Amino acid sequence: MTSCFRSLCLGAALAWSALLGACAGAPPPRLMLLSNDVAVPPASAMIQRPILVVRTVTMPEYLDRRSILYRSADAELKRFPDQVWAERLGESVTRWMALQLAADLPAYEVEAFGAASEKSPALALNMELQSFEPDAAAGGAAMLRLRGAWHLAGGAVTDGRLSADVPMATLDAATTVAAMRTALKQASDGIAAQVRQMPLSAGK
Repeated sequence: MTSCFRSLCLGAALAWSALLGACAGAPPPRLMLLSNDVAVPPASAMIQRPILVVRTVTMPEYLDRRSILYRSADAELKRFPDQVWAERLGESVTRWMALQLAADLPAYEVEAFGAASEKSPALALNMELQSFEPDAAAGGAAMLRLRGAWHLAGGAVTDGRLSADVPMATLDAATTVAAMRTALKQASDGIAAQVRQMPLSAGK
């Protein structure tokens, strides 16, 4: 009985060691980042601009995680293997939109998440994404689908819908990131156009 127990323990230990060795030998996942390298024009220190705050973008829980997902069927999601987001997608999208609007709306001081100064923002942008992933469920070429809504509050109030379909030549993480940038640029163009029609307000 004792000999059998020792054999089982030894076998379990060897199996655990082999598993640890396999994990140690596996390469770490590639870190992907939804970055925006748009050039933001420098602001003049002599001009006080109204503040536009881009609040943290909200999205479904399945999207706001490290795994990079795509829709493989109507009610099924899969993740790209060995590739993950460097940060949660909600953080990246918020920062991306703030940078793009700062470049497109030089009359405003655009900040992400919240105003850094004590002055109240003149406008606050809230965005809610309902879907923001590649869709390969229909067969053929995949399509990055962005759906959601946005709302501007503050000195003026307006809202709108987010809808963009970006074809993808290949279904992989790198192409997904590129398609996301294209979809967000379409969304930011529409929002910026609405803001330009509003009278400037300095806030408080």
